[in-house]
Amino acid sequence: MKIVIVGCGRYGSIITDLMISQGHDVVIVDSSEERIENINNTRDVLAICGNGSDYNLLDEIGMKDTDVFVACTASDEINLLSCTLSKAMGAKHTIARTLVHTPDVKATKFVQDAFNVDLIISPDYLTAKDAYSILKEHDSKTVMVLGATRLGTQLTQIMINNGINVTVIDRDPNRCEHLSDVIEGSPIVINSEESNHEVLFDAGFNSVDAVVAVTPMDAENILLSMYAADCKVPVIVTKVEYASYTNIVEDLALENVISPRKSTAAIVMDYVRGLEK
Repeated sequence: MKIVIVGCGRYGSIITDLMISQGHDVVIVDSSEERIENINNTRDVLAICGNGSDYNLLDEIGMKDTDVFVACTASDEINLLSCTLSKAMGAKHTIARTLVHTPDVKATKFVQDAFNVDLIISPDYLTAKDAYSILKEHDSKTVMVLGATRLGTQLTQIMINNGINVTVIDRDPNRCEHLSDVIEGSPIVINSEESNHEVLFDAGFNSVDAVVAVTPMDAENILLSMYAADCKVPVIVTKVEYASYTNIVEDLALENVISPRKSTAAIVMDYVRGLEK
């Protein structure tokens, strides 16, 4: 199958490698000359420097024989626009990565129809669902979330909706305020350094069923998870984004590792495999 991938950052690169491993004909588009040069030097694909929403560029690549068009830049607007253009120009299937997720199925369907996108992916929401599946499997009833990030916020909402008691700790007052504003429910939100020993234990760190470390920094998530393991927390979930930390996590035997990159790539891979059947 011919797969066109717009955006080859953290998400695009892992999707690219998966598609190559499956023997697909891959075309990469990215606005960064440095990324394109690196791709041309390390991967056997056609890599083009340019804007994925440029009509002339898409025409040059050839949309009529494109089986799957994946837009995963850091811009929702570019992703949706490039999917719309590529579909109008003949691409058979389109996938757009978005930063914002809405639980409103009707709203999501409207956006898909309006932009003619076959699949909209929110990495944070996918990863939040992965984390919740782990917690549900272990029957966790009280959970401490370290990090009021987008991922932490979406996971908190899922847990609140399912009757789990949640405490969230984050050093950023703006993130804490945002989470408190958007969550429908009543989590305990504490504005403090996630590694503050006294705050952690005052909030029940040593008595919760699970700790989920989803701060913006992989290294901090790993350290917090190690500390939770030392404190005998029954279930520990660790967000690790960058591939460079993979070996470290394996050596530390952190069992429940979640990754937005891997969750996103897995959904795209499943979608493509479904088309091949």
